Amino acid sequence: MRVSPLTQLRLWSGACRTEPSQPSPPLGGRGRGEGGVAAVVISALLCLAPAVLAQDGETIVAHGLSAFGDLKYAADFTHFDYVNPDAPKGGKLSTLPTSGMTTFDSFNGFILKGDSVEGVTFSQAQGFGGIQPASLTFDSLMVKSGDEPDSVYGLVAYEAEYPNDRSWVIFRMRPEARFQDGSPLTAEDVVFTFDMFKEQGHPILRQLLRDVVGAEALGPHEVKFTFAENVMTRDLPMLVAELAIQSKAYYATRQFDT
Repeated sequence: MRVSPLTQLRLWSGACRTEPSQPSPPLGGRGRGEGGVAAVVISALLCLAPAVLAQDGETIVAHGLSAFGDLKYAADFTHFDYVNPDAPKGGKLSTLPTSGMTTFDSFNGFILKGDSVEGVTFSQAQGFGGIQPASLTFDSLMVKSGDEPDSVYGLVAYEAEYPNDRSWVIFRMRPEARFQDGSPLTAEDVVFTFDMFKEQGHPILRQLLRDVVGAEALGPHEVKFTFAENVMTRDLPMLVAELAIQSKAYYATRQFDT
């Protein structure tokens, strides 16, 4: 796939920083002789005082991810603007499922079998326009902001690192993260979740993950996702960031696809 130099130009908010990384494959279409385009890029850079442009051989490290680069919230934000941290807790809320389904026979919405309870796990009723993690029962590496069209911020992970072409992404996780039973939530659980979803998950879930080549635990609290070549990678880091993380230990004695 040929990607033009103008397409490769990405702007990042001042909250991000760039760091050197291991050499990565050059981006397609970055010809050194394209003088006209180079002049346009240089002119654009002169207008980017607060922004950071990730160059070849550098990576972007940030507290959130966005398809378009700019994040509304700074790294030290304490809550989303639409959240009242002093709101009273408790009570009961009853709603009708948005799909119109009024019953269920499964709590596992990650597989094809059964009709899962809506809103608790990833299910067809929630829609498949993108991964919606099971926020009521599962946590994810990052969580979507409700007042931005495309941004996610650290939850289990506190930061993400990725190259300019988004061919991979590394998440660094909070060591204090725990499952409900008190057991540590680690990179191995994230890798297990990805592999299980890819192999046994709902067909539409597997289709969404088709361009994610693999997941690798780089350490107890560091996980790397690698994406396929010659595909659109803009949204893939957000896709894997929102996967609902399952416990590897829990499924050591249980079947997932039943």
